[in-house]
Amino acid sequence: MNLPPHTDPRWPAVVTRQVKHRFEFLALNLVLTGTVLSLQRDPGPANLEEAVARVRSLLDRNAHLQSVQRDLALIFGGDT
Repeated sequence: MNLPPHTDPRWPAVVTRQVKHRFEFLALNLVLTGTVLSLQRDPGPANLEEAVARVRSLLDRNAHLQSVQRDLALIFGGDT
């Protein structure tokens, strides 16, 4: 499974929780909670880029899990 590149415009919607799914992969929900708080304190582009990299890396490392695969399908549809 290939994740979209970090430059994909859908990533910011995920890390800012504009994508309003309750994800199955618990670690993703936890990381996103921290990410949203971090982005509220510093909404700058460097912090957003770091948040995307952190979430993308988490999903990439765990892409073999079925819960992650289902979550990715919610976010990206059949594009992964």
